This record gives sequence, structure tokens and C-alpha cells, in this order.
Amino acid sequence: MQSKTSSSDLIRMPLLSGTLFRKNISRFWPLWAAYALIWTLALPLNLFTQLHNGYADPASLSYDDLAWDILNSASGFSIFMTLVFGCLMAMALYSYLCTARSVGFVHTLPIRRAGLFWTNYLSGLFMFFSAHALVFVLTWAVLLTGGAGMPLRELVIWLGVSCCLAVLFFSFGVLCAMFTGQVLAIPVFFGVGNVLAIGIDYLVRTFSSIFLYGYLAGGSGGFTMWALRLSPAVYLSRNLRVEYVWDESYTTIVSVRILGLGAVWIYTAVGLGFALAALALYCRRNSESAGDTVAQGWAKPVFKYGVACCSALGLGQGLYYLTWGQYRLQADYSLTGVLVCMVLMGLVGYFAAEMLMRKSFRVLRASWKGAAVLTVVLLVLSVCMSMDLLGLETKVPAAEEIQSLGYSINGPFQYIDGETEDPLLIDLLRDAHSHAVAEKELQMDRSREYDRWPMTPDAERPGYSRTSLRLTYRLAGGSELSRSYTIYYRQEEVSDGKSAVCALQTFCADPKAQIEYMLDGGDLTRVSGGEFEYYTVSERGSTSNNWYSLTTDEARTLAEAILADIRSGRSGQGLFDEDSQMSNSLELYCLTDQRSRTHYVRIPLTACMRSTLQALEELGVAGEDRPLMTEKELQEKMNADYEEASAEGGAIIGGADGPTEILVAEAA
Repeated sequence: MQSKTSSSDLIRMPLLSGTLFRKNISRFWPLWAAYALIWTLALPLNLFTQLHNGYADPASLSYDDLAWDILNSASGFSIFMTLVFGCLMAMALYSYLCTARSVGFVHTLPIRRAGLFWTNYLSGLFMFFSAHALVFVLTWAVLLTGGAGMPLRELVIWLGVSCCLAVLFFSFGVLCAMFTGQVLAIPVFFGVGNVLAIGIDYLVRTFSSIFLYGYLAGGSGGFTMWALRLSPAVYLSRNLRVEYVWDESYTTIVSVRILGLGAVWIYTAVGLGFALAALALYCRRNSESAGDTVAQGWAKPVFKYGVACCSALGLGQGLYYLTWGQYRLQADYSLTGVLVCMVLMGLVGYFAAEMLMRKSFRVLRASWKGAAVLTVVLLVLSVCMSMDLLGLETKVPAAEEIQSLGYSINGPFQYIDGETEDPLLIDLLRDAHSHAVAEKELQMDRSREYDRWPMTPDAERPGYSRTSLRLTYRLAGGSELSRSYTIYYRQEEVSDGKSAVCALQTFCADPKAQIEYMLDGGDLTRVSGGEFEYYTVSERGSTSNNWYSLTTDEARTLAEAILADIRSGRSGQGLFDEDSQMSNSLELYCLTDQRSRTHYVRIPLTACMRSTLQALEELGVAGEDRPLMTEKELQEKMNADYEEASAEGGAIIGGADGPTEILVAEAA
């Protein structure tokens, strides 16, 4: 017969149970003790060892050193500890919900469900907070024995951050416990929940990169920023960090500070919201759900279709790359292959979730309609993505939206990277981006030709050079947009005024761009010395790499010549021309404002840098003993000497290709 409780009985029932509270402490004290012990070893005992290790005077440890150790524990180790033990504590305190006998017994006790919930919840927080208080007192006592100042402020911050993180992760663990009737499913829901948003965002972006030309999975749009915030463990690990504050000369540490405390306070409020949501779910939870994979009726279809979609996006992409993907050329993808893999893995996830919930393998008859709906949704999603209905492929951010633009240009003759906020340079890179988008079909055709060439040894090598362009727009609001292109070009296109490579050449030749990426923050007006790199070729075709040390006067004269080439735009010319690449380079040493520090600037030379090459010859730095040679001239000389040595029957270095292989290895 069903038991009933009158309203008068409910009024007399206590909201909290002291007996249950003490029972929780006595049952789960090993977790409590393990948490406190690990923290004792990590903080007070570690500081005591540093202060009294027998090798250093306690007074030698500064206030900033101790403050760094304490705050670093709050920003790093505290996240790990509260994450792990928050889940374990929730599993322990609410494990009775996963056994029919236990939940039946507990729910017959003379206490409301809200009372049961809050008693268990406060039991967990008490074990966390009391362990933190114990570690706080022990750490304070250890610091009293040291000679440095007392970093009490930092210790209080550690206590506050650790308690707040405990509220967040323990509350989330309790919320996960309300969704399932199996104790081993709690850590699964807990782990997935902490990375679910950012994981879905990543899977969607990698899925989009299959179809969209130039689209990068690494970009972070507006949804990505929110996905990161919805993954508290990941967000805090990236943004809760400690740093030293230096004086203007970067010689003295002024203080130590912790960044990201605002996020901690916000996540604490979110944790309290998790607790209230868990209470609402507990009050609506059926006792008969003990043992169910999903204990909340409304959450079952969410779980089923969520698992199916994640399986389709994750396992489907993996299956595609193991089958069709690895045999496709860079410019091609198989829409049929994507559809087959997505639907197949989606159905696997769908029926697996159905079997878990029904606890049976016989689910086809009852769930085939849902499987049909899922198949249609996945097919429509894939086809729509291949059609780029959102215009992601052709999107070039407006100039007023861009806060900064990171760029990387990587080819056989140059590697240029940096980040700029200069409007002129941003416009030049946006122009290159627009040209790269417009050349999609041309570049895909050239990519197919280039990729097929090594597979057909008798075929003539395509007459293209290639370079890669990667752009990362940092937009207003904190979002990012990333694109990457491989650009195949002929030498005549470098200066035709209408191609993507010509736009890149225009950017590279700009004096501002030269200063940003070539000098890399170095000040050529404060040069103190440097080295000149040159190659010599032996009579048998082998090369040796050599360096000539520059005097201060020689280095400063060369620096003036380099600046002249930069201002005239000549230093950027020839970066995309194979015949202009010099085998020589310069490395200059620039003084900085920081004491005892020197900035090293490496200058790759091209045949277009007339002022620099002329200065090298006039100074006597370059000459017959230290020749100026282009890469092409060096290669020809190596081959000529190699052939001459072979004809004379001398020792031959290398294999069939001899010096060519040596040059490639040394250049790499």
C-alpha cells in the first residue's frame, strides 16, 4: 500500500538532520583526510622544506618567492584538487540514489527531500572548508618560522579561491548525480560536462574545415568564446594565472599578482546556481530511477540525440579520415564519403544510447523512427555545410571590426610571421585574403596537379612555387577568425598586380611590415656587433657553413644599409623569387634597455638588397674568401665541382644526387 505523509507531518519534519550530517562525516572521513593530507604536503610542508632545507638561510627566500608559491597553488593545483575531489565527494554523498534499497530506506526517514539534499550538500562543503582552514593555519605557522615577510594577503587569496572552486566543482558534481541512477555514470557526466561546450565547438569547426576552402578548425568565433566560458575547468586553467610585476627596467620584481579572480567569483555564483538546480531535480526525481543511466525523464531524449550527434561529428570524422579522407587529394573531398561516415557513426551512437537507457539490445523496433529522423538531419546538415550557406568561405572581416591581425607567410624562400595593429598593413593583408578567396578554383586545380606529380615519376614537375598564408583576425568582442591557404604561383605572377602572391609581395615590401617581421623588435640604431654567414664549396662538391664576426663599426654600417633597403622597399622584393634568394645572411646584436640583455636580429638577404650587398663588399666583409652567392649559384657550383670530381675519379660524397642532397640537408 502506498504510504502518505500529511501536511502537518511535513511541517514538523526538520530541514536539516544533525544525525545524518555526523553520519556522513564518519562514513566518508577517508576522502576528507586524503584531501587534507594532499594539501598539507603540497603547501605547508613544501614551504617548510624550502625554508629549512639546511642549504639556504630562511631569510634568503624573499616575500615574492613565498607569495608566488602560494598563489601558484591557488591558480593551478587548487583547480585540479577541487575538480577531482568535487566529483568524488558528490559520488560518495549521493551514492544512495543509485541503489533501490538505499534510496527506499533514506526516503522513509522523517526529513524532507530538501532537508536530505542540504544536509548532504553542507556535509561536503564542510569537509572541503575545514580542510582548507587546517591547511591555512599550518601554512601560517610555517611562515612564522621563516625570515621573509608574511604573505598573509596571498594566503587569504589562496583560501578564498580554493573554497570558491570547491563550491563550483562540488555543486556541479551534485548536479550530475541528479541526472543518473548509476554511480559510475556520475564521473562520466562530470568529465563530459566540463568540456562538452568546447568539445562540440571544436567538432563543428573541424567538420566545417572538411568542406570550406581555407577554413581553419583553430579559429575562435563568438560561439567559441562562449563555449570556453561554459567549460569552467578549461577556462580557469587558461585564465587563472600568476605573474610577476616588474619595474620599468625589468630588473626588479615589484610584486606578485594573480589574474582571473573575477572569473572565480562569477563561477562561484554559477556553482550556487548548480546547487539550486540540483535541488529542484532532486525534488522531482523518482525513487524508482535508481539504476537508470538517465534518471530524469525529460533528459532522456536530450541524452540520446546528444550522444548520436557527438558520435556523428567525432567518430564520423575519424572514420572518414581513415577511409575516404586519406586517399583524397588536398583540394578534394568526398561528399558521399562524409555522408556515409556521419550517418553510420551517428546511428551507432543513437542505438548505443538507446541500449544503455533501455538496458536491452532489442531496441530497433521501438526506436527506428528516431533513427530515421536523425539520418535526415545529418544528411541535411552535411549538404548545407558543403554549400556554404552561411558564407564562411568568402568572409573577410571589415577593417573597423579588426583589433589586430596575426599573419604567417611560409614558403620555400621565406618565413614571415607577426601580428600588427597598423591599419595600412591590415588593409594589405585583407587584400591578399580577398585575392586568395577569389583564386579558389585556380588554386585547387594547381593543388591537384602538384599533388599528383610525385605519384607519376615520368610526369614533368609543375612550374609552380608555393607558399602558405595563415591569417588570424582578432575582432572586437574578443572573438577570432582564422584562415589558411596554400598559394601556388608562377614567377611572372609575383608582379602582375592582380594575383594573391602579388598582394603578398606588396605587403612584404612595405617598410612597416619589414620593420615588424624582419627586425622583430630590434633597434638597428643600437647595434653592437654581429656575424655574416657564408658558404664555401670544396673541390669535391661539399659545402661548409661559416661565420665571420663583425666589428661594431662594420655592424653599424651594415645596419644603416639595411635600413636604407627597408625604407626603399627593396628588402621585401625577391622574397617570392627563387633566383633572388641569397645563401648568405646577417645576424646583428642590438642593445636593449634591459641590463645585460641583447636582442638578436637575423636578416635574410636577397639579391634586391643592393645597399646591403654593396656595403658588404665595400667593407671587405664579403669577397673572394667570403663569397656572396645566391642559392641558385651555390647549387650550380656544387653540382659543377661534384661532376668534375666524379670525372676525375675522386672521392664522391653522398649518393646519386651527391651535393644536391647535402645542400637540402644543410638548408633544412
